[in-house]
Amino acid sequence: MEKALSNQLNVVLTSPRRMGKTSLVSYVFDKPSIAGEYVTITIDILHTTAFREFIMTFGTAVFDAVASRSDRWRKLFVTVLKSLSTSFGYDPVQNTPTFDVKLGDILRPEYTLGEICEYLEKVDKRCLVVIDEFQQITRYPEKNTEALLRTHIQKLSNVNFVFSGSRRRLIIERCLCRHTGRSSM
Repeated sequence: MEKALSNQLNVVLTSPRRMGKTSLVSYVFDKPSIAGEYVTITIDILHTTAFREFIMTFGTAVFDAVASRSDRWRKLFVTVLKSLSTSFGYDPVQNTPTFDVKLGDILRPEYTLGEICEYLEKVDKRCLVVIDEFQQITRYPEKNTEALLRTHIQKLSNVNFVFSGSRRRLIIERCLCRHTGRSSM
C-alpha cells in the first residue's frame, strides 16, 4: 500500500469486518515516507445514509485535516467552499471573538463535492483520502453517486484514494479505481 500510494495510485482494500483494515491504513500513514510527505484524511461512511451525509462527512474531515493546520488554509477553505455556514461570535470566558466554520445545509451536494475537490487540489502537499466502508454508497437513495464521485476523482492530480470496505464484491464492482485508470489492488 505504501508503494502504491507513493506512486500516486488509488488502492482498493477489502476484507471482512474487524480484520484490521483501519489499523493497516493507520500503520502505513504513520510511516515517515507517508506522514512527512502527505496530508492524510480518513472518513468512515458506514453510518451515512445519503450523498448529502457523505459530503458532510467528507467536508468535515477535510476541514479537520487541512484547514485546521493554519489560518492560511482555513481562509482558503472559506474562500473556495461557497456552500459553507460561517458564524462570528464572542467567547466571554476568554474575552475574544470567535469564528466558526461548518458545512451548512448542503442544498446541492454535487456542487459542494466540486468545491471540496477544488480545495484539495490547492493543498501544498499531496493528499491521501481513505473512504472506509466505501460500499455504503450503494445504499444511498441517489442513483448517480458513483458517477459524481468518479467525475471528480478522475480530475484530481493532487489526491489519491484508498477505498476500503468489508463487502468485497460490492467494492470491486463499484470501485472508482476501475474507472480512473490509476488503481492498485
